[in-house]
Amino acid sequence: MFRATPNLKHRALLMTMYAGGLRVSEVTHLRVTDVDGQRMVIRIEQGKGRKDRYIMLSPHLRRALQECWRVRRPTTLLFPNPTARAPWSGGSSPSRSTGRNSTCARSGRCRRGAAFTTAS
Repeated sequence: MFRATPNLKHRALLMTMYAGGLRVSEVTHLRVTDVDGQRMVIRIEQGKGRKDRYIMLSPHLRRALQECWRVRRPTTLLFPNPTARAPWSGGSSPSRSTGRNSTCARSGRCRRGAAFTTAS
């Protein structure tokens, strides 16, 4: 599914969600400073239950995030709303902006449902 996503930022966003099991609200509030490449972790602040936690950063995801950072140079938020430079909210969701439906159609692996419900 990731290869079927042509936009670098969208691919990195989807990879981050999948690799860390993140909720949409968690990935949309990630800050550049939350990624610790030295310790290979990503800090999730105020996740479900308003608890902070760390998730592992795989070398593959690290390379994808570095490549995205080199091209986009985000300053505060890792994946800002393209129009407001703020987290996604309300009517604009990353699944709409990332073209998740068209990505699923190209890959042929998704079913209707949550962000990463895939066909076996």
